[in-house]
Amino acid sequence: MSEDSTASLNVNSLEVWRGERRLFGDLSFELAPGEIALVTGANGSGKTTLLRIMAGLSVAEAGTVTWRGDTVNDLAPEARPEIVYQGHLEGLKKDLTVVENLEFYRALWGANGGVEPLLEELGLTSSAHRPLRYLSAGQ
Repeated sequence: MSEDSTASLNVNSLEVWRGERRLFGDLSFELAPGEIALVTGANGSGKTTLLRIMAGLSVAEAGTVTWRGDTVNDLAPEARPEIVYQGHLEGLKKDLTVVENLEFYRALWGANGGVEPLLEELGLTSSAHRPLRYLSAGQ
């Protein structure tokens, strides 16, 4: 794909892996001034990772992201204010497991019962004993 000189944002052949799992690959698109993109996908599919890469906060295994012709990771300080990223503010402890976080808040709020029904409702049963840092932001 050749870069469009009218595009402000160029994403070219991005590829991202998490461990042994490929989140996405050969992802390319361009946005001209005034255009927007809607990023959708399942939990853990790489939406937040893509946004962080586009903002220059993370690096992909392959591919490039340019903003007005410059690679985002190499932008001059005066160009950085043009790119804004507002991440998730979970209020959870990343070193604790999913169950430990839920149990902490259950105790804090004085709730009764186990956390298993909530794990099932949220689709997190298989991740119950995984530290939060290994889950996607959506999870």
